[in-house]
Parts: sequence; C-alpha cells; structure tokens
Amino acid sequence: MTGDFRLRQIAFVSADLEKTVEQLNQVFGLEIGFRDPGVMHYGLKNAVLPVGNDFIEIVEPVKEGASAGRYLQRRGGDGGYMVILQAEDEVAHRERLKAQGVRVVDVLDMPRHKATHYHPKDFGGILASIDTVPDCPDWREPDTDWFPAGADWRGARNEKTLGLAAASIQSADPNALAEQWSGLLDVPLRKEGGAYALDMLGGTLRFIAPLDERGTGIAGLDIRVPDPAVVLSRAQEQGLPVEDGAVLIAGGRLKPVPA
Repeated sequence: MTGDFRLRQIAFVSADLEKTVEQLNQVFGLEIGFRDPGVMHYGLKNAVLPVGNDFIEIVEPVKEGASAGRYLQRRGGDGGYMVILQAEDEVAHRERLKAQGVRVVDVLDMPRHKATHYHPKDFGGILASIDTVPDCPDWREPDTDWFPAGADWRGARNEKTLGLAAASIQSADPNALAEQWSGLLDVPLRKEGGAYALDMLGGTLRFIAPLDERGTGIAGLDIRVPDPAVVLSRAQEQGLPVEDGAVLIAGGRLKPVPA
C-alpha cells in the first residue's frame, strides 16, 4: 500500500555532469552533498544533491559499455534514468517480485544500506531500485539517514528547495505502465486528471503520455519550493528553456511547485 514506499531519489544521466550540476545550482539552489566513488563499479561518476530530505542524482558515464551510456545513446541525450524507492524491508519486496518473475540486476547488501535493482524491461523500461536503511525504525520520518548521499548530506540542504513532490514517467501507453507498476509495487492507482498516479510517502509517481519522441523514460520532476516564480525567473536569467512552468535541465522538465 501507499505507506510501504517512499519516493526518495531520482537519477538523471548526463553527458556533462558538471554543467548539469551548475544549472541545478543556479536555478534551484541545489548543492552537492556527496560524490560516491563506488559508482565507478558501474562505469560512472556522480553527484548527489539533497532536495530537502530527498535527492536528485546526476550520473555521467566514464567507461565504455556502461549501461547508463547505452541509455544516453538510446534516448538521444540526457534524461531521467532511475527511480529509487525506500521501503522498510527491501528483501521481502525482492522475494515477492522474484516470485512474479521480475529479474534482479544488482543487489547491494551492506550493514548501513540494502538495495535491489530491477531489470528495466520488467518495469516497463525504467530502471527501479527498492532500498532499505537497516535498523531504522523511523524510516518514514523525513530526516532519516540515506547511505547513497553520504554521511554529511544534511549540510548541503538549504531553504530554496524543500522536497520531491512527483516524478512523471512518460510512455506510449501510460495507463498500461501505471497498471504494471501498481501490480509490481502493490500500490493502488489513483486517477489524476487524465493520467494515473501512484502515491508514495512524500511524493507521487505520475504516468503520462509522451512529451517528446524519446520513448519511455522519466520525463520530469515536480520540486517543492517556497516561491516557484523566483525559480522560473532565475532559469530565464540563465537562458534556460522554460515551458509550461517547468525548466528544461538534463533532458527533464523540472517544475517548481509550491511547498
């Protein structure tokens, strides 16, 4: 059900990590909380930026053959890459999903963090991860530890951004993809305008018709801010495209919404 998952982190892949991070800083005031050397295992370098108590991660392929590099080529440029959900017991979800035939592509089993990454084809074309912070009885509380963001991520927070409100996933058949995710996560669907949505703790996964010709992917984020007009003004000052109240950064439509 809804309370079993928390929308905690969204990853974007970029051909130019530093440029993307600079744009996020200039427009949303986001600061780097952590650079994880461990992602070199996947042929990547990264930056994790706290958004309130949630996170945006930017990854850049640095080794030939990296899966994120193939994704970058397949979608024709930067774009949303991965949905990371927090849960109380990711192992129980892993066993439940494996029983449904969902393929596991990676397992991270560490004392402070456990995670399972699932094959994109089994989540309708989206790389998904379910993560758990062990021995964390208050995991539903906003200000909990998050190993992928390092130990000092709280120092990179500021009052300019307050959290992730929603992630929008585009698909040629958004209703079918929404039903697929609803079944996989065992979370009920909710109708939101003309689209389906899944409510998580703190945020929403929204399934929408394509906004471009790039195929299935994370098309945008709603980011909670004190004053959306200020954010859009900063974007225009930087010469970044603004469409329908959203800023185009890293191949995604990042929409500031009232906190």
